[in-house]
Amino acid sequence: MFCLLSTVSAAPRPSLPDEWRYPSPEELKGNFIREQSGQKFIEVSADFNGDGVVDSAFLVKSTEFSGEAIIVNVSVGSEFEWNVLNVITWGEEYPNVNLAMGVEVIPPGVYKTACGKGYWICKDDEVPLLTLELPAISYFRFESAASFFYWSQDSESFKRIWISD
Repeated sequence: MFCLLSTVSAAPRPSLPDEWRYPSPEELKGNFIREQSGQKFIEVSADFNGDGVVDSAFLVKSTEFSGEAIIVNVSVGSEFEWNVLNVITWGEEYPNVNLAMGVEVIPPGVYKTACGKGYWICKDDEVPLLTLELPAISYFRFESAASFFYWSQDSESFKRIWISD
């Protein structure tokens, strides 16, 4: 059995590492789809690593440069550790960019990947069909590209695979 939560829970958000902060309400405006969601597609929770403890993923803004990231607070034994999965740097010429990405929980199942859909020929490290035994994180730009971050038991880390281009 797995725990799957795709909305903001009543529990307080964890403190972030110093180089990251939660986006402001102003930084979440301007996207019709984001505004239709109660959780704004900025945080999700599920047991991503299969240890029976609920982990949480967040979209955050940098405190040090113009950029954003997806980070996961994942359980490791009785503690939690932060994993930075992807960083987008906008550059000094774009100091005030609203949050561009969204996240959702993907339940276990079989999914056709971007190369499996024929967007490109699968490379050695890609598979046409991805079988998820645990929930994963869909990381996407609205009405554009999407990838999944999923836990690999073999490497004990998150891996990324493209689902659309």
